[in-house]
Amino acid sequence: MSKKVPSTITQPLGIRLLHWSLACTVTLLIATGFYRAHPGWLDISLRTVRLIHSSAGFLLLIIVPVFTLYHILSGTWKDVFFLPQDLKKSPAFLKYVFFLRKSCPSVTKYNPGQKAIYTSWFFLFILQLITGFMLYTHTFFSHFSMDRVIYLHYAATFGFVTILIHIYFVLTEDPAKLQSMFTGREKDP
Repeated sequence: MSKKVPSTITQPLGIRLLHWSLACTVTLLIATGFYRAHPGWLDISLRTVRLIHSSAGFLLLIIVPVFTLYHILSGTWKDVFFLPQDLKKSPAFLKYVFFLRKSCPSVTKYNPGQKAIYTSWFFLFILQLITGFMLYTHTFFSHFSMDRVIYLHYAATFGFVTILIHIYFVLTEDPAKLQSMFTGREKDP
């Protein structure tokens, strides 16, 4: 008979579903957005790509508010958003990131780097949703320079390069946190 390892639920099912829905949606948006800007490297019609991109954008319009509402109602927004008190922990965290300190400073759920990334994503999502909606309904926004809106929408996409930093933190800091995004549980110390 195997002994059951004690564990704690750290990522509820709702958060995991939202996380992976968001990950898939953002991946689709980046890939289809890049294809729309530089078509021809796949054998797929631009009409299909536009449909996928618009559908994923509308899905994002649902996921981000639900994710945000969950964090507000559950009170976990303080664990996710970068707050002024995180500035105090940032120097020690940066020393850890640049290998000047052996261990990561103690944090609640997320370190200051992760919280800064999540906070930047929140504002990038808002910018992407606004500019994406303006591009989708461009006839209603004809008084705006659509070239500038396209540039802003495209440039903001590069802010999501921080996804790579997010993945780096997950893989190097604590593999149990990665496991918890699949199982919901982390082993108790």
